[in-house]
Amino acid sequence: TAAFNSAYNDYFVPMRLTRDQLVRSYAQTSVSYEASRVAVDDGQIVGFGFLGVRDRRGWVGGVGVIPSHRGDGIARQVMADLLSNARSLGLETVQLEVIEDNVAARTLYESIGFRVQRRLLVIGCEDLPPAPNSPVAVRQSAAATVLRYYDAFHPVANPWQRQRESLHYAAQGIHAWTVDEGGQLQAYAVGYEWDEVLNLLDVAFSPGQEEAFRSLMAALHHRFPRAICRLTNLGEDDPAWPVLQSLGYEEKLAQFEMFIRLDGGS
Repeated sequence: TAAFNSAYNDYFVPMRLTRDQLVRSYAQTSVSYEASRVAVDDGQIVGFGFLGVRDRRGWVGGVGVIPSHRGDGIARQVMADLLSNARSLGLETVQLEVIEDNVAARTLYESIGFRVQRRLLVIGCEDLPPAPNSPVAVRQSAAATVLRYYDAFHPVANPWQRQRESLHYAAQGIHAWTVDEGGQLQAYAVGYEWDEVLNLLDVAFSPGQEEAFRSLMAALHHRFPRAICRLTNLGEDDPAWPVLQSLGYEEKLAQFEMFIRLDGGS
């Protein structure tokens, strides 16, 4: 935890986590500590890289080096070890995210074979959008209940942190808001409200139900009228993005989602 906070204290988006927060984050994202690596100098952790594993897929959950040891090639060595471990586990792909402005990290990843797949957006809405055009009944239920619709409602794949496995892990501590018609679920939003911020972990709708989703989100804003809404790592190609833009959501930050294939495929 100390090494993580030291490495990310001066990051593009500074981060500081408690031990429990770090442990929970990596449990939620299926990090394998056996497959992860730390770099040690004179008994001190000076760099690290964590590898999440799901079936034959892998995810690099952060690579960091403390300020006093940067420029020594530690990040490159950690990445080489992570990919070696991924191959030993029989993984076919490994993915990661890098902030768009972090040119140095992106250059490193490209030099070892990663390629950009798409942009991921951190979006927010700070103004109250107009109320739905017609009354809409928004129901609140357990998040785990709506996740059975996850595959059908996501024609575009979510990034690693918002995949179904991650959401299932977090489901006990979050809510789901839904709209339906005739007993058929049309759209949902999953997240939690804390300190006047509505943190959305996933939003989705049945194909063709853009208006139901728009009504749900507008109604949700009016349920929490003082809350600032945030959603992290929404694919730029996600069908929810145009609807959210129409409600006043704006891009706050962008990351590149990058992949490398380890099985010889393209």
